[in-house]
Amino acid sequence: MAIRLVSNGKVHGVLSVTVPAEMAPGEEEKGLVKQLAGEVSFALRSLELAQAHAPSRTAEGERQQRGGETGGDFAPEAGKVRTN
Repeated sequence: MAIRLVSNGKVHGVLSVTVPAEMAPGEEEKGLVKQLAGEVSFALRSLELAQAHAPSRTAEGERQQRGGETGGDFAPEAGKVRTN
């Protein structure tokens, strides 16, 4: 039994399940495999979205770090917050 892993129209892969002939899947088992395929597809899509947003979060974090390292909101000579 093979089911495509699809989310938002994008095919992420194929879930393939094999069982011995004497354990041929019934409708309930087929339904469970389809449900599993849906959950795996959702998880893959979520990972894809997280990775797509990761560069922007990383870039923002690096900007904040550089700001702190170069003085940013702090007076580098005194290490105190600027008041003006």
